[in-house]
Amino acid sequence: VPFTTVLNRYYHQATQSSKATLETFIDTDIDETGRFAKRFCYLFNLIKDMPGFNQIDYLALANDLEHWNDDTSVRIRWAREMTRTSKTID
Repeated sequence: VPFTTVLNRYYHQATQSSKATLETFIDTDIDETGRFAKRFCYLFNLIKDMPGFNQIDYLALANDLEHWNDDTSVRIRWAREMTRTSKTID
């Protein structure tokens, strides 16, 4: 299961505050100060009880994170997949 699918499930049941947290995460660069890591860990803990979490494709997740700062299409894809409506979910 792609990580973004689990994010999508969380996003559509989240409060406005939680949605803002997700949106802020998408805008965060991987940095040396640990801000990205802290936000990612927080996000990971938010979604760990969502359906499909135990089947996450960690290789694809690692690949996305490897290119997070260099390739803006990764963030755009995450944002698009995270916010898509149930009508477009597989």
